[in-house]
Amino acid sequence: MTNSDERPAARERAAFHISIEYITDSAGQVEWQTRADHEESGAQMVWPGAPGEQLLHWLVSTAELPVEPGAQPSEQPAAPADDFTQILGIGAATAQRLYGADIRTYDQLAATPVAELSALLNMLPERIIKRGWIARARALSKLASLASRPPMPKAEAEPEPRPRRASAAAQIELHFDENGAIFEQRLLRETETPSAPIRREEGYIARFFVEPSTLLSEQLAHGTPGEVLIELDELELEELHGTAGSAAPQLCARSVLRLSGFGAAQLLHNRPSYLAFILAYELETGETKMLQSVAGQLEPETHEEPLDIIFAMPEVGRYQMALVTMLADYTALGAATGPRLRVNP
Repeated sequence: MTNSDERPAARERAAFHISIEYITDSAGQVEWQTRADHEESGAQMVWPGAPGEQLLHWLVSTAELPVEPGAQPSEQPAAPADDFTQILGIGAATAQRLYGADIRTYDQLAATPVAELSALLNMLPERIIKRGWIARARALSKLASLASRPPMPKAEAEPEPRPRRASAAAQIELHFDENGAIFEQRLLRETETPSAPIRREEGYIARFFVEPSTLLSEQLAHGTPGEVLIELDELELEELHGTAGSAAPQLCARSVLRLSGFGAAQLLHNRPSYLAFILAYELETGETKMLQSVAGQLEPETHEEPLDIIFAMPEVGRYQMALVTMLADYTALGAATGPRLRVNP
């Protein structure tokens, strides 16, 4: 037996200060919170809940302490972490704090209560809601899932296509000025005539067809509800690197959708669905390409919907980018101009 006096002297790797806090609500429920800071590096962390495994791992990694042999073989390797910096307002430091709290994927972030994120990040809940982190995480999770999905095998015998109703498709026009700003958008019914061409030096018109829901097709004859308007932030583009499941370069289009007008509050209460389209107007040929379309649902609690739409880089050319949104059950339209994009060989 080894005498305890014969053990080598213990080494100190700076000091940690750990505080355990709790509150009791009126119903007698207790909520715990753990705070820790590292004296040498100044690193700090806050966890919801009482001390546990997360605290131990943070202490070891922060102070770069040696891991006790046999202490971790039973642990599963950490799952690959999603890039939270793809969400507007989350920087590298905030992302690391989320990873340290074992929030590593878009799904986990979307499922984390706002109150828990507020306590973890020392941030007011209103700021988290206003920045739309939960909605953006949910959207990025869905897009990542679609991007990594293998292509569907072609069926040996494809079913006969259903005949289209004459009113199933609608034509949308975007009128750009010479600088690429949108000054008018139109949804054309069957009885309406497309706008006449305009002189090149004065601008251009982009046209494309959509196939909205049956309900929208029936609403086309009744006109647009003027009391509901769609507002969009200016479209921003960001090139993505290393997107899962895709070797081709991809872009992410970002904007925020809001409803305004007299009937907006009541409409939001019904959680209306919307459609969003990313368009590229080729400046040389005048051709309009629809690069991506997504569907979603507006939530009354947030009063706005962050849009993060991932799409493949278009072919070589010069393009004017734009975003068009429409409510699936109404004919209200919204459009936002984006930057001009040059794709080189």
